[in-house]
Amino acid sequence: MTSVAFKSIQSATLQVENVSKRYRGVPVLSDINLTIPEGVIISLLGPSGCGKSTLLKIMAGLSNPCNGSVAFRGEIINQPPFDVLYIFQHYNRSIFRWRTVAENVAFGLNNRMRLSREQIRLRCEEYIQQVGLKGFEDYYPSQLSGGMQQRVAIARALACEPKVLLMDEPFSAVDALTRNELQDLLLNLWQRLDLTIVFVTHDIDEAVYLSETVVLMDKTPGRVYSVTEVALGHPRDQIRTRADPIFLDLRQRLYNDITAVRKASSN
Repeated sequence: MTSVAFKSIQSATLQVENVSKRYRGVPVLSDINLTIPEGVIISLLGPSGCGKSTLLKIMAGLSNPCNGSVAFRGEIINQPPFDVLYIFQHYNRSIFRWRTVAENVAFGLNNRMRLSREQIRLRCEEYIQQVGLKGFEDYYPSQLSGGMQQRVAIARALACEPKVLLMDEPFSAVDALTRNELQDLLLNLWQRLDLTIVFVTHDIDEAVYLSETVVLMDKTPGRVYSVTEVALGHPRDQIRTRADPIFLDLRQRLYNDITAVRKASSN
């Protein structure tokens, strides 16, 4: 059994215990144990097919484990928890092309909370501004860049004021410069809003830049291979942080670990 605890269980936002998953009899996850405390960004890193997205969906209550359990603040997850929101990889599938930016952001509030129209309008304005889309309230997704559409998806999630964001490779479909901008936006929002974020990525640099802890997963079936603490301070900067010897050392260590994972799985 692999057990990973970042802090005491009393401070856990999410507690993953002995989680295994099979699809049509094929093992996808095997005996995953994680304790994720409040107020951190943790990345799930690993090659394609290692079960990162499957584990995230189980944390979100969108899929059930075959064995084990996931608890949110001590309560076993059997359906999507109210204070846990999932942001999909493909932003163009998660926002409505026939709704404006403001209407997309308001969608979650209309379906989750009993707020007046004025309260909804004010909250939407707040989070649209938070993600840098002020002035685009009446635009439709087709009038926005990919990065701007992903900001809409983030604003819609944040407007519901969740405690936990689960993000499945949310920046993989945008260009490199936009990806950097979205990474910095996420760090800024995380610090200001005191969020807990579990972030799935296959990009080593992204995992190190964003996270306080990187969980590297082995593949077939997915297991926790290693846990790396990221001893980088805040705020982080795309140039200075990435040139920091600590960043470079962590990147090399994780690259070596992923190489070992790939070699082991190919044997």
